[in-house]
Amino acid sequence: LAINSPASSIPEAETFAKDTFISGGFNLTGKNISFKGFDVDIANKINKRLGEIYDTFDIPKLSSLESYGKSNKRAWANNSEAPMFTTNFGNIGLNNTLVKSQKLIDKYNKSGAEAFQYVLDNIDALTGESKIIAEAYKEAGKSLVGNSVEDFITHEIGHHISYIPKINKQLSAIQKETNWKAYARKLSGYANHSFGEYFAESFNAFCRGEQAILQPELVKIFESIRRK
Repeated sequence: LAINSPASSIPEAETFAKDTFISGGFNLTGKNISFKGFDVDIANKINKRLGEIYDTFDIPKLSSLESYGKSNKRAWANNSEAPMFTTNFGNIGLNNTLVKSQKLIDKYNKSGAEAFQYVLDNIDALTGESKIIAEAYKEAGKSLVGNSVEDFITHEIGHHISYIPKINKQLSAIQKETNWKAYARKLSGYANHSFGEYFAESFNAFCRGEQAILQPELVKIFESIRRK
């Protein structure tokens, strides 16, 4: 599945993605595949990482991989601040106002780093749930496991995996029966927002070779879907 050579144009990148990762079906913006507005080098990075993931793991294809922005009002209303998002129908949305170019990705990450530092500088003024989350960010020492476009798409595939019925059932038990929050606090700040984000961040860490910091029950799941 892995891309052998970079696409020279967005239509070429879209064709590769459609033929390789997309099953078709329900979509959000009217297209099953769209890199509209993206620089071709970013589209290539997304395709390359997806190829690496699908070469490594036996998981369902996506219903769609869709660029969205302000013109896609419904998707935009719910996800304007997210670089990417995933639905339980197998859709991954790509925010073409935040991550369409390396320049914008750098800007997004700079803003995130500044927000992270602001929270740390003002942690003593916080109370309640806000302080608990802030302390988790401080303990983790970082907002995200990784902040490249490759990390973003890997995180979203983590969400996609969590919706596989058999795995979703296993995750429900892990959420209820284990002390997963202890692992989340050492993974990333964002991993503490919900169990779903914790799982997606864990999958990204696993793909980055950071198994030693992960919850053993999740490592077992990731190993179970490796291609034999």
